[in-house]
Amino acid sequence: RKDCVIEFLNRLKLSIFETTAEDHDTQMAYVMGLTHMIAKVFKKMELPDIFMETKTFALLQKAVSYVIDDSDELFYAIQRDNPFVDTTKEKFFAAVKQLEEQLHQK
Repeated sequence: RKDCVIEFLNRLKLSIFETTAEDHDTQMAYVMGLTHMIAKVFKKMELPDIFMETKTFALLQKAVSYVIDDSDELFYAIQRDNPFVDTTKEKFFAAVKQLEEQLHQK
């Protein structure tokens, strides 16, 4: 049965990764946890319409646009139900705090 599923997904040209549930959740803590958190920050910032942008900013905006309107229920499920997201959040906010402190140094 597993082989049939893998064959079907290969025909759809999907990337298949055989992994454990723990490894999956660890990776998703960054992939989904961080992406949705950044999108939520962008939404809370209420960015103005930007008509001058760099390629990098445009790519960031595009990435955020994929998830910015996802439901709060999905956001909280990602942030609260994956046991590895806490570590991701701690690292993210620690890095933001460290950067903020560096910016305030003379």
